[in-house]
Amino acid sequence: NMLMKYVMQVAYTLTLLLHIFIILPLVDGRAFVKAHGNVHLKAFVACQLLYLLVSALQIRTGYREGSQYQTLFMKLGTGPVAYYAFMIYQSVPFLFELRTLLDWVMSESSLDLLMWFRFENLYHMLWKDLLYQEARRQNKEIYSGRDKFPLVFKMLQGFTIFSGIILLLLAPIFLFSSINPVLSPNRVTSANLNVELRVRVNSSLAVYNIYQAQAQSVEMSGEDIDASERYLMTSPLTQKFDAECLLFPRHSSVSWVLPAGPRGALATNLVTHAKWLNTTRQLTSTSTSESQAELVFTTAFTRSGPPTAKTVTMEVNSPLTSSQALEMGTMIADISDQKAEVAVERALPRLLNLPPRDQVIKLSKTAPDPNPSDDATTILSLERLDDSLMIWGLRTKQITLAGVKKGFCGMVDYTEEGSQGVLYATMSDRFLSGVVEQLGLDSYSMLALYAFIFVAIGGVVRRFFQFKIEDVMIYEIPNPDYLLRLCRGLRMLRAHRYPGCRRDEIKLFHTLIQMLRSPDILIKVTRNKDV
Repeated sequence: NMLMKYVMQVAYTLTLLLHIFIILPLVDGRAFVKAHGNVHLKAFVACQLLYLLVSALQIRTGYREGSQYQTLFMKLGTGPVAYYAFMIYQSVPFLFELRTLLDWVMSESSLDLLMWFRFENLYHMLWKDLLYQEARRQNKEIYSGRDKFPLVFKMLQGFTIFSGIILLLLAPIFLFSSINPVLSPNRVTSANLNVELRVRVNSSLAVYNIYQAQAQSVEMSGEDIDASERYLMTSPLTQKFDAECLLFPRHSSVSWVLPAGPRGALATNLVTHAKWLNTTRQLTSTSTSESQAELVFTTAFTRSGPPTAKTVTMEVNSPLTSSQALEMGTMIADISDQKAEVAVERALPRLLNLPPRDQVIKLSKTAPDPNPSDDATTILSLERLDDSLMIWGLRTKQITLAGVKKGFCGMVDYTEEGSQGVLYATMSDRFLSGVVEQLGLDSYSMLALYAFIFVAIGGVVRRFFQFKIEDVMIYEIPNPDYLLRLCRGLRMLRAHRYPGCRRDEIKLFHTLIQMLRSPDILIKVTRNKDV
């Protein structure tokens, strides 16, 4: 309808001019909406003017009579260019559906939506078959059996599809592998160690924060990394990682302030707990009283990413034995100017892997004693600063990988009287950043990606190559000219308004369906042109 197109052209032109040159400069003060000096807005206006020019020429000349049955891609002939252009048109998502819906809404037709889509699908399938049969006729030496199918086309089709499937299967492995250039460095930016003493007597629980400090980063040398992988890992990490040592100070960053009364009660509870453990060990029946004392080591590591797991926490609970509880209780009760110490066997790990999710993995390896990868023995010390202030100290009995790598992380002067405390050797996995990170993918999304590939993409590929009955009934028709003439006639009826045109449209539609339902008629009207 040219009149309707003319009205829409005028309305669109006025709306465009009003919005760009009046409304936008008034309501938005940003520079990019102003025409002066704005390249993007100028380009947008130029594209719109080109569209309006082409549309105005179409209004002036009108539609070519007799061409209403053709879509844009049907006007390119039946050669190879037309075939591949039509394939591209059909592969664009929603393009066919949107165009067909608009045609049905704007047409004065008696066909309902389902009948309309069936006809449009049949028309496109028959046109595709015409292009395919024309390609066969142009290569009749091959399809008649005279020549073999060219190796070049086999490589372009078969080998390309095969390579694409293999690449699709290997893409997630490459995406999460160490050779992926998208992996971003992920060093530990800060680490905090907090030690709590928890004492429970019956239903009463008391928690004492005795040590807290922040670590200093010490870079690993190549020999340190090799020693860590050789002695503390059963297999090398599959990803790139950032290795570093985190060294905590010997003494807590805050002093321990506890008055004499509560300090004496704590010492008494520890001694009572030690006696309760000895008594419970000697009795054959379970004691009715409840007593518990343990040290809780909490270490928080903060890294650059991923966003969902920037900070990971490791918590180690170490229950006190009777001897340790007795020594600690005695040390707290009889504190003097001399330093007192308590050793907690195998309390803290040595080498840690920080994966891109919220967890910390302890790396170890089975080896004969002494095993360098065993958890380190931790020594707690308590020193008096003045009458009311005390400070706790924390160190390991031996430095990480002691006896295997001399001077690990530069700790050649590690002594009992030095300032160095606990040392962690950390290997933080690098993470996916940029667009991959925005998509919410991390190193543990590989299973989800493979599930999507096998279920969704694999289903599409299988349906494309799977045999379907319409492949024989439609796509193997040697001469679809007669059926295409019916489709073109039905389409041309939409452009003519004469009495009974909609009745003829319904008749042609049912005639087309009846011919496709009857094998005998279909064979007669679609026989080869040479017959």
